[in-house]
Amino acid sequence: MRVNANEVNRMVDLLQLTGINKKVSSSGGGEYAGPCPLCGGTDRFRVQPFGPEGGKWFCRGCGEGRWHSPIDFVMMRDKVDFKNAVAKLTGVSTPINQPPQQVKTNDKDKWNEAATKFLSESKLSFLDAEKAIDWLAKRGLLIETVCNAQIGFNPEDHYGDPVKWGLSPTEKIWLPRGIVIPCFHDQQLKYLKIRRPSGDPKYYIVKGSTGFIYGGNTFKNALTAFLFESEFDALLAYQTLPGVGSASLPAGNSIHPEWQPIFDPIQDLIIAYDQDAEGLRAAEKLIEAIPAIHKAGTLPQGKDLSEYFQSGGDVLDWLLSELDNLEGAK
Repeated sequence: MRVNANEVNRMVDLLQLTGINKKVSSSGGGEYAGPCPLCGGTDRFRVQPFGPEGGKWFCRGCGEGRWHSPIDFVMMRDKVDFKNAVAKLTGVSTPINQPPQQVKTNDKDKWNEAATKFLSESKLSFLDAEKAIDWLAKRGLLIETVCNAQIGFNPEDHYGDPVKWGLSPTEKIWLPRGIVIPCFHDQQLKYLKIRRPSGDPKYYIVKGSTGFIYGGNTFKNALTAFLFESEFDALLAYQTLPGVGSASLPAGNSIHPEWQPIFDPIQDLIIAYDQDAEGLRAAEKLIEAIPAIHKAGTLPQGKDLSEYFQSGGDVLDWLLSELDNLEGAK
């Protein structure tokens, strides 16, 4: 007997599997919310259990900016591969009709080519995107900073050609409207993230992207650095105080061992995650794992550096005060 993975996803009671039972919306046949069973984030986990293709779930912390299947949930929860996750859900260890995978290793060159082309087009569109430029300016970012970061703008939702992006012809590569944020390391494009003007998720990671630390290049000639949740906060901090490193890593993500060479020059790392429950919890976890990390003080206003700027706060004064506090603690 051959098990069909799509049938498995349709048969699973995702509410029972995840333990989520708080209904927050009637859209999509009903949407439920609660703490993420995988990363522990409070009120960042969403479940839509009654879709035509079965239930699906989303987490703003560990979900990579997209919806996932019940099989994905078991793979992440139990740290098993696709076949074993299906076996856990069905009790059947037999050949599986598995849906096409997102990106094969040998297709990464195609993804890079398509992503680079999309980014180039979005940078041209950005020049005419007055609302996007104004949105970034209101968050303190100068046009020079935005251009140096190769920020772009995608003017409309559309789907790319999956084959050109290194995917199976049956896959979908969604490219939503919004501000395009590229992450580079050693001149290699690691990921594309799109800040949407509305909708959930607010930040969408383009399929095939590789998780990575944003702004790690600013660590090369620095002894001290800040680590934020948002790319825009990292850009604002580095624009304001360029002698100090400034990078971002979404809450709930750990610092991978292979990234260690990026952090080697840094003697003191100040973590300045969002001042909400998820950000504070994530900061504490990083501090427990890496004693050399220092927790930033509370912002006088706003939950992050961009909001602090919008409230009239002096970003340079706050950054310098954090460096002073660091010296005083030594």
